[in-house]
Amino acid sequence: MINIKDIENILKKYNVGDLKKVGEIMKNDHASYGVIIFTEKRKYFLKIYRMFGKHTKSGLSLIEYLQRKKYPTNNLILSKNKRNYISYKNNKISLFGFIEEDEKLNLNINQVKEIGKYLGKLHILTKQNKLTKGRFSWNHFYGLICNHHNERKKAPKHIQEILEYIYDNIKNIKCKPNQPKAANHVEFTPEHVRFEKNKLVNIIDWDEINQDFCFYDFGTAMISCFTPKKLDYKRINVFLKAYNKERKLTDWEKYRVFEALQYGCFKFGIWNLTDPKTDKLNLNYKHPEDIERIKMLMKISKDCFQKKITV
Repeated sequence: MINIKDIENILKKYNVGDLKKVGEIMKNDHASYGVIIFTEKRKYFLKIYRMFGKHTKSGLSLIEYLQRKKYPTNNLILSKNKRNYISYKNNKISLFGFIEEDEKLNLNINQVKEIGKYLGKLHILTKQNKLTKGRFSWNHFYGLICNHHNERKKAPKHIQEILEYIYDNIKNIKCKPNQPKAANHVEFTPEHVRFEKNKLVNIIDWDEINQDFCFYDFGTAMISCFTPKKLDYKRINVFLKAYNKERKLTDWEKYRVFEALQYGCFKFGIWNLTDPKTDKLNLNYKHPEDIERIKMLMKISKDCFQKKITV
C-alpha cells in the first residue's frame, strides 16, 4: 500500500525523528491498514484509513480532548501543524505512540473493575461533547437482525436458535429516548484495553466513537464479566459498582442491566455472523466466544439475573 519512501515523507510532517526501520503489519482490513515503524526517538503505529468520515474526524478530536484530560487513550501524535491526521496521496493518516502492553482477553476481577471505572469516567467527561452519529446504532443492528432472521433456515440448528432468541428480544432492548447520552466507544472490551498489572493504562481503537446512549456502551463493556465457561455475577457487581461511582445509573438503567448485557452480546454475535462487505449472513464466523456468550444468556432469566446484581 505504501513504501519506505512514502513513510519517510509522511514522517517529515511530524516531530518524531527520521525513520530507522519498518516493522510488522498490525492491521489490514476493510477499515484501515496499520504498520509498526521505528524512528530515532521511539516505536510508533502508523495508521492509514480506508474508511474515513465525519465520525472518524470527530473521534480523533475527542481523543485529543481526552488526552488533555489525562484520560488513558491510545497516544495520538499531533503533526507539526498540530493536526490529528494528515493527508498524503489521497490517504488520511494518523500516527500513534506504540503501546507495548499485550492484549488480555481473560481479565481478573480488579481489571474488570478498572473497565467499569474508566467507562464511567468517559461518559462523564463527554456528556457535553457533540459527536456525529455512528454507523453502528440500534437501528443498524436491528436491520441486520431482521435480515439474518429471515435467512436463518440456511444456518445450523444452534445458530437458528440464537438468531430466533436475538430477534425475539431485540425490541425490548431499545433505549428510552430520555436516557443519558455521551461518547460511546462502541468496543470498550478486553480486546481494546491494555493494563500494567491491574491498572488500565490505554484504551485503543476509537474509530467508531459516536454520540449515543450510555446504556448501550456499558452493556457492551459488560461482556468483560464473562469467563470462558460462565457469566460471573461477582464481576458484574464489581463492574457496576465501579461504573456507578463515576456516573450514577438512572433508575431505568438499573432495572434493565440484563437488557444492556443482552445488547452487548447480541451486537458482537451479529457482527460475527455478518459479512462486512455485503451485510449478509455469514456462517464462517471467526469468534466462537461471541456465540457462546449468547448461548449462556439463553439459559438465564431476567428475574434470576436481577436478583443476583447489586446496584
